[in-house]
Amino acid sequence: MEQTGTSSPQTRNVPPGRVGFPALGMPDYADCYAIVVDNLYSRPTLSAILAEAERQPWKFAQINSGTEVYTVPDYRNGDRIIHDSFELSEQIFAKLRPHLSAIEEIEERVYDPAIRGTAIQKWRMVRLNERLRFLRYPKGGFFKIHEVPYLAFFSSNPYAL
Repeated sequence: MEQTGTSSPQTRNVPPGRVGFPALGMPDYADCYAIVVDNLYSRPTLSAILAEAERQPWKFAQINSGTEVYTVPDYRNGDRIIHDSFELSEQIFAKLRPHLSAIEEIEERVYDPAIRGTAIQKWRMVRLNERLRFLRYPKGGFFKIHEVPYLAFFSSNPYAL
């Protein structure tokens, strides 16, 4: 069945809940975390959120690489609005947070030069990034598989997770 712009149990490729990347043929992402949450917002609420974002025009979604920006339609073919809103990001986070308990706090073992050994570093989710992206793709539009490098912003801003 052809995937359309709407999501229903008959047309969707990924069911609600945690995404099982290996089962979807993406074993390289087995240790990654993504979830699908259905019906988080009503249609009227979504329409209001989109109307707020659409006060800005849709622009062709470009590729950012460090300090350079490129338009590459054979790599990314779609439109984007970048909408900065602390208020909206807080509202979205409040709605999503109950679904994120598995990753609310993450521990990792890191090398600590002060002790010349490893130590546990904890990351705690405190808010969403206020720079929200709204994406829209035409029929046949795409964004090819890619890796997003860690940005210096994330390592220097404890609120960016």
